[in-house]
Amino acid sequence: MEQQRNERPGWVGQLLLGGFGSFIALALMLGLAANGFTFIARQPERALPLFQYAWLSGIILIALIPSIIYPVRRLLGKEVVYRPAPRLFKAATIGLLFWPGILIAGAIFADSSSAWLVMPFIQTAVIVLPIWWFVEYGRNKLEGGSRQRMWGVLGFNMAITPLLTICVEILVMGVLVIALGAVGGSRPDWAGVISQMSSLMNSGNFTEEGLAPFTSSILQLPGMVFIIMSLFAVAGPALEEALKPLGLWFVANRKPTPEQGWVMGLVSGAVFAFIESSTLVTNLASSGWTTVVLQRAGTGLLHVTTCGLVGMGLAYAWSERRYFRLILFYFCATAIHGLWNYLSIVVGLQPYLSTYNEFSIAGWNFLGTVSIVTLSLAMLTVLGMVNWKLRKQKTASVVPPPTEIFEETRSTADVAVEKEE
Repeated sequence: MEQQRNERPGWVGQLLLGGFGSFIALALMLGLAANGFTFIARQPERALPLFQYAWLSGIILIALIPSIIYPVRRLLGKEVVYRPAPRLFKAATIGLLFWPGILIAGAIFADSSSAWLVMPFIQTAVIVLPIWWFVEYGRNKLEGGSRQRMWGVLGFNMAITPLLTICVEILVMGVLVIALGAVGGSRPDWAGVISQMSSLMNSGNFTEEGLAPFTSSILQLPGMVFIIMSLFAVAGPALEEALKPLGLWFVANRKPTPEQGWVMGLVSGAVFAFIESSTLVTNLASSGWTTVVLQRAGTGLLHVTTCGLVGMGLAYAWSERRYFRLILFYFCATAIHGLWNYLSIVVGLQPYLSTYNEFSIAGWNFLGTVSIVTLSLAMLTVLGMVNWKLRKQKTASVVPPPTEIFEETRSTADVAVEKEE
């Protein structure tokens, strides 16, 4: 009873998160869907993103429902039986076999008049299936803790972590823009470009098409490439890897094992990847939908792997006080994420920096693709190796049953013969 009393604040917090988050998700789902129906007849292309966001809100709502049910059962005094999560690696593998067909279906229906009806389902499936397989591959035959704990971590990372990450990144970007404006305003080579950018923002045409003519001028400013690389390949990954496993901090007092920290980290990274990919793919033109979805599959692998490493490092720090391992795993995760961003940025900037490189743009694209594929294979290897290591530790930590030693009992006749002799 004392243990339940100590755990009650955590249950109440989970219940409040589930209740408030579910209410917001339900309101968004109904509001977006109602607004989407008004555009079906007149402008179906505007209805599609509204229905996609409504569908995403519905998924968040469903994910938060267990965070209401489990705490209510606990607070009512009902015993919650521990059941390990089902092993779904085979199911995820079978689902992944359908992924190419779903991808092709998305490319076909993206331009159709019924896109608003079928694309939310197709988009969710094409994003979820690879991420699901990465998680199941990394957690195969491992346990992440009770289902209430897993749903609590999943719900928090579904409803809070992406929004908090976006807010922090916007804040950092705002501070950086103000700093660049203050420093660059006094430099003649920066002043002209900053003035043009200010006029562009005031005109309301701050879009990719409106920004394109200024891209080369901005990148040729002294130190700008270094600033971009520092921001997106160092500061951004360091910030994201610190925020993605934020939900795990609410179970720190339970001292999860490294195995549980690894699994909860995989789930946290998967949720972050799903929300990020869903918001980025929505509103895309049909011509670029397939390419971006393929790229997001690799990004899903990135988020799952790096967050799993940080989650395992946190568990080592909480349960065994191995703080150096936390630092090491966090550094590895940030380095992997930073390298991924660096390769993506280098390839993306080549059309504007081609005059400074001896390779052609086609050559750089090929080199970037090979590098990304190699890094993806390395992350798959990390998932497999960590899974194997944790399973090996789990087997070694299991105490074997005591071995009974049976002594041979001599018969009464044998004892009598011995006495006679």
